[in-house]
Amino acid sequence: MGIALGTALTTVVFFTYISADTRGPAVSSAFTDSLWYVIGTLLTMWALMLLLPRPGRS
Repeated sequence: MGIALGTALTTVVFFTYISADTRGPAVSSAFTDSLWYVIGTLLTMWALMLLLPRPGRS
């Protein structure tokens, strides 16, 4: 589920910067902008993971 949602949201970000028939440097720029979205999301998930409760010792 996470992979499907991540791919879909990254595609939405990518295509907000370009239209479907765009070629050349605009595609590289849109790809770079979508990578920043992915990096930001991964950093947020990493930070939230530190807030998870630790398992108790038995």
